Amino acid sequence: MICNLLFVLVLSFSIALLSLSPYDAYQSVQWLKTAKGVVVDNQTPYFITYQSVKLGNAYLPNSEMVAPFSSKTLILKGKVSGSRVNWEAINDFGGTEKGEAVLR
Repeated sequence: MICNLLFVLVLSFSIALLSLSPYDAYQSVQWLKTAKGVVVDNQTPYFITYQSVKLGNAYLPNSEMVAPFSSKTLILKGKVSGSRVNWEAINDFGGTEKGEAVLR
């Protein structure tokens, strides 16, 4: 009986966390420019895999995954410049979602 109740509580909590759509999660990420790249602050319940990140002439050489409720520094190749980052994230279907964000 206690196990069933615990399962229902965990399941309910998990569904509530995922009430944010993946598209909204991509838009919620905060970006901070550093000397060699960007810090990605993902305070959503989703793993987000970036296939492409571009900032001026700097770019991400390999795909990178950012875990839920965490931050990750991405080192970019090239000269980091500009105030907007362009990104492509891999969605649940293997396609990509493109976006642009203003750097903090």
